[in-house]
Amino acid sequence: MQTLTGSNLSAGTSAASVAQGTHTGVITGEFGGDALTATALPTTSGTGATPAIGNWVTCETGGVFQMGLDPHTLIAYRSPDRGHAIALMVNDTATQMVAGWT
Repeated sequence: MQTLTGSNLSAGTSAASVAQGTHTGVITGEFGGDALTATALPTTSGTGATPAIGNWVTCETGGVFQMGLDPHTLIAYRSPDRGHAIALMVNDTATQMVAGWT
């Protein structure tokens, strides 16, 4: 377990996804809220040490977006044309989608 200082998500960490073939992940809360935390995961595993997230940033989508409920409405994937890690979130009424990329 690792505390990500400054990551303030509605109802705590509720959904997580990692873009395949990258070391970039995203974490969100649920039950409303509009924040997400992007993470840079370790590129190599240690010998007996617990891997740790070394870098992260939390941002809010702004506006009236409210994170979806169960099932968690978050996914991350790797763009096939440019290789960017992309996160998609859908709101609680399935009427809005937010995308972010690295």
